[in-house]
Amino acid sequence: MLRYVSNETKRFHTFVANRIAIIRDGSDPYQWRHVSGDLNPGDDLSRGLSAEALLSFERWIKGPAFLWGKKQGWPQGPSSLGSIPDADPEVKVNVTVLATSVAAPFCPLVD
Repeated sequence: MLRYVSNETKRFHTFVANRIAIIRDGSDPYQWRHVSGDLNPGDDLSRGLSAEALLSFERWIKGPAFLWGKKQGWPQGPSSLGSIPDADPEVKVNVTVLATSVAAPFCPLVD
């Protein structure tokens, strides 16, 4: 996702392109950071926790503890995200269409 938000060169299929446009209209790419799964409350749901367990975790209600500290203490993302591969299924493929036309020469003397 961070690669998509910070991308300046690739074009995406409509669904992803529209979502990225909404994100970029309301923020700048440098504002986005990676939060690993063990620190991300959103990942708790994918681990199959019950509703009672979720409510007992303070971070589900208040967010990760690091957000309550100074920005310097926040997890650092990767120094480089790398580029989006051309084979990524969300990347719109550039298609080059070539056409050839053969016309019979017009010679008024033959007519």
